[in-house]
Amino acid sequence: MRTKEDTTDLNIDLNSKQACRTVAFACAVTLFAAVIAFWPPIFLRIGYVWDDVETIKQVASYNNWRSAGSLFSKDYFSTFQELSYRPVATFTYFVDRAAPVSDVLAHRIMQLTLHALCSVLMCILALRLFRSAFWAGIVGVLFAVHPIHAEVVDVLAFREDLLATLFALTSGLLLLHSMSKDNRMWKAIIGVLLATITFALAVFSKESAAPFPAFVLLCVIFLPDGSKSLRSRLLRTLPLWIVLIGYLLVRFVYMKNPQESTVGFHGGSFFAALLTGIEAYGRSFLIVALPRHLSVEYVIVPRFSGALVFGASLLIATLVAILLLRRRAPLVSFGLAWFVLAFSPVSNLVPIANPMADRYLYLPSAGLILALAAICRTTRLHALRIVTLLMILAVPLALLTTERNSLWARSSSEPVWRKSLEVSPDATGIRATLTGFYSGRSLTQQANRQRKKVEALFTKLLKSTDAAGHAVLLYNLGVGAMQSGEHENARTYFERAIALGTDFPRAVHNLSILDMRTGNYDNAEKLLLGLLKTHPGFVDAHVTLGDLYRTQGEFRAAISAYRQAYALQPKTSGILKALGTAQKEAGDKHDALKTFDELVRLYPKDEEAVFLLATAHEMTGNLEAALRNYLHAVSLNPRFAASLNAAASIQYRRKNYADSAKLFRGVIAIDPRSTIAHFNLALCYRLLGKHEKALEHLELAHHYCDPRNPMRARISRELNTTRRAIP
Repeated sequence: MRTKEDTTDLNIDLNSKQACRTVAFACAVTLFAAVIAFWPPIFLRIGYVWDDVETIKQVASYNNWRSAGSLFSKDYFSTFQELSYRPVATFTYFVDRAAPVSDVLAHRIMQLTLHALCSVLMCILALRLFRSAFWAGIVGVLFAVHPIHAEVVDVLAFREDLLATLFALTSGLLLLHSMSKDNRMWKAIIGVLLATITFALAVFSKESAAPFPAFVLLCVIFLPDGSKSLRSRLLRTLPLWIVLIGYLLVRFVYMKNPQESTVGFHGGSFFAALLTGIEAYGRSFLIVALPRHLSVEYVIVPRFSGALVFGASLLIATLVAILLLRRRAPLVSFGLAWFVLAFSPVSNLVPIANPMADRYLYLPSAGLILALAAICRTTRLHALRIVTLLMILAVPLALLTTERNSLWARSSSEPVWRKSLEVSPDATGIRATLTGFYSGRSLTQQANRQRKKVEALFTKLLKSTDAAGHAVLLYNLGVGAMQSGEHENARTYFERAIALGTDFPRAVHNLSILDMRTGNYDNAEKLLLGLLKTHPGFVDAHVTLGDLYRTQGEFRAAISAYRQAYALQPKTSGILKALGTAQKEAGDKHDALKTFDELVRLYPKDEEAVFLLATAHEMTGNLEAALRNYLHAVSLNPRFAASLNAAASIQYRRKNYADSAKLFRGVIAIDPRSTIAHFNLALCYRLLGKHEKALEHLELAHHYCDPRNPMRARISRELNTTRRAIP
């Protein structure tokens, strides 16, 4: 109940000019808060982090709009390296690549823009619900600055959550507007049509938007405004339900990725997943309410525990509150119902890769923010006190978000993972990632420490899972041992995973790779051929078989294996590169030229593809085309030393010594210790009559050359010849 002095609920006339100015101010404040929390000087400095490298940076398909046709075909998963069908989110990466700025900057600008728009839409939705610009601004600002959203905004690969929320909120607002009593029939029809289209965009961004028709339904039932009859308003939600059914058929039948079957229930059974979901609900509610201890990975072991009891109690309490407050405080009830419904797709009742994650809470968090604002609105506190309290809440939230951004912005985002380890010390994914960081920096002791901890955690988890869970854990242990070069341990883990009787083709595949590494080619071939009999569509096995044959010099057999892989997974750059290289090695220079030409047509901005095409032209004797493509590869990547060196060599052979010298200088600028570049540059200078410069670079070549390298003797001879030529 509100008192007379509570002036925060202004029941404004949304059509008046004063109201429009007030609403515009609330939206502007929300927009400003979103930008300030994700402070651009820090945010725009973040590069590709976490899954961004594999799912965005390394996917050359985004460079060519022709690849966009794969958005609507079965090639989607192989072309864009995606596990789930989310074509709208994928399409936006094409837009980013077409921007006139660097790829990563375009991605970052798009990411921040989407979050700011979502925040403004939350402000507008709150205006619709509260009929107050003041409360709309409060909801918008809290949503804009909440640190639980940092993961979604900072990691480019999680853009689908932003898009799903953006289009879902737009759909809801359009549908609610179509129900206004002063709307004419044709306006209502257009509103419902646009709401249906934007909802379709939402679910095809990510399945987390699937419950949104239920949100609208709850809004119609819980918050009647007398605009239309209940029956009329319910009928207007019908197109959304039809779209939802159509989406489910496309997503889980027609465009279902077979690889998704490798993601099972957490803990190996539905009951274990149910326990996981209950505990995840309690912990998710807590980190939205108190977002101090955030992590990139949360560990949940499905068992009876205090955390499980807390999650179950909180879930029951939430459901009871929704029912009891439906009439007394409908906005509070609606906000809580929003959280429960939005959480349902990630409740583990459907198999998902991670039992819990910050990114899963982007849309659910909006429900708790609405509920908090509704609770404050119904208190007897004076408006000034409410503003003060909420500002006290918003400022630390914004500071936490900025701190989170600064962690992602640091080198390799390692600080985020170390900080997360403090929250989740048993998180195997965090420790495995840190192992990779340390190994990449040759910090062997730290890497081994993390690797042993991962193995100990996996071994501990083996005691609490079923046979399928055992196989997965043993396989992961094998992968870790394989990455660290412990081949015998890796072999033991893979063989144990297979011995459990589960169909585990990847374990067999990795055994064949281990045999290749140790020179046991016959057994590797036997494993791969056996695997392809039972799993003829296993693309990686065809590629590995091709690699095996190439290693043994059996180029024809390698070409056949690569062709089979490409038939299963067309338009894949890695397979085309391997096929063209095998054709070159087999002496099929014209076939190689055709393959690399197709590769460049598909991936015109892939500098390695252009370089390979240049090598094929050079092999066929077309030096002009080879030079043009080598230089084009350099224009795509100015630090591509191999392409610079190849272009310089062609210019040297064509006796364009000045141009050749310029290119060799470019190689040295990238690699100042390159013996061959210094030597070749010296030869150019000598032929140009610049003996002093030739002598300088010959001395550098002699200095950097390994004494055991046979080339050192030739450098010494040329050095003596050049010294005698100088007066």
